[in-house]
Amino acid sequence: ARRCGGQDLAASGFRELGYVDALAGRRPAAAAQLAAALEIVGEDDDGLAGIHAVMGFNLVDWGRVEEGIHHYDLSLRHARAAGNLRRQIWSLGLGGWGQLAAGRADVAVRWLSDCLKMVDQTRWISFRPWPLAVLGEARLRQRQDPEPLRAVLEDAFALSCQLDDPCWESAVARSLALSFDAAGDTERSLHWLAEAHERCLRETDAFVGLLVQILADQAEICLRDGRIEQAGEFAREVL
Repeated sequence: ARRCGGQDLAASGFRELGYVDALAGRRPAAAAQLAAALEIVGEDDDGLAGIHAVMGFNLVDWGRVEEGIHHYDLSLRHARAAGNLRRQIWSLGLGGWGQLAAGRADVAVRWLSDCLKMVDQTRWISFRPWPLAVLGEARLRQRQDPEPLRAVLEDAFALSCQLDDPCWESAVARSLALSFDAAGDTERSLHWLAEAHERCLRETDAFVGLLVQILADQAEICLRDGRIEQAGEFAREVL
């Protein structure tokens, strides 16, 4: 594409290669692909929105959370300028995950609520389970009652199963686990984390950032419950 002068197509290709590397946890490789995309995309707001969104995704799960949120902000600015609602939905939904990583539950709730309004507006049903999963966690961080949150999460889990999407299934299963943990039900929390773990690994292209978070939750809850050997197993799997 670059040899033929198709800069927009080449930038999209580098962005997608960067996303594949980011999903798999290959952080420096993803950063290199995305830098190449950014170098050739020019002033196209739509293209810039997509690249900055994936840069945010890679950086947040790399532990460079504030840098990642900065790129989500840039993505949203460009997506609004381009009038691309789906780009806005993606950046608000994944950016909400970044805001949680930064410890800003209130901001996360606002981003995810806006995301869901746009999901309804565009009828992008296949994306819906993700913001519902992260919104559930954000509201648990705000100390909201887990019982009413769980009913919404159960609906989201059913939808993710209908979509046959292992990432969404595992994300919602993890949030269900957190709802049971908030209610003091360790057994059901660990059951749902086991479901999340298994579903996240169902396909070869696992969302590694989510998998690491599931394993960390399993290790933390087992350690808190005195299951030292199990906690050690999960911690070693993270490493």
